[in-house]
Amino acid sequence: AHAAPPLRPSSSRARMTVTRGVATFEGELVTAGGGFASVRVAPPRAQLARGLAGASGLLLRSGGSDGRSGYKLTLKTDAAMDGISYQAPLEPAAALAADGGTVRIPFSMFRGTFRGRPVPNAPPLRGEDVQQLGVMLSRYEASGTTTNVPAGRFQLRLRSLEAYHDG
Repeated sequence: AHAAPPLRPSSSRARMTVTRGVATFEGELVTAGGGFASVRVAPPRAQLARGLAGASGLLLRSGGSDGRSGYKLTLKTDAAMDGISYQAPLEPAAALAADGGTVRIPFSMFRGTFRGRPVPNAPPLRGEDVQQLGVMLSRYEASGTTTNVPAGRFQLRLRSLEAYHDG
């Protein structure tokens, strides 16, 4: 008798948990018929707008990762579940893999997308307009091209995400 292979999920799964001040984004990426997993949160609008107003971008401090490429930060400027999402890659992957590694993401690096496709006429992203924050693992670039991000389990730990100001 042969043992049946373990069942694989038909779609990607992701969750975010917070333990002792470290947020963990983890799950299973399925690339057949898709290729992305994400989570999103809408913090209190007044608090978010106050914290990001006039900022040049965001500084992420990692708690370590699985070393994968394909992680992205996503921002939305409305409260809708669907609509334009601004994405920026979290690179280099080596900085995410190191506990305490930092990734600096200027707002100018974020690209407008809709359901994974580029939105070339999306307005520039401003910190004071951000209403939702998210993290994604995706084999799709904001340009619409597909990259070599393998299927399987993933994990990214985040210690902090804060605004920074140039000048």
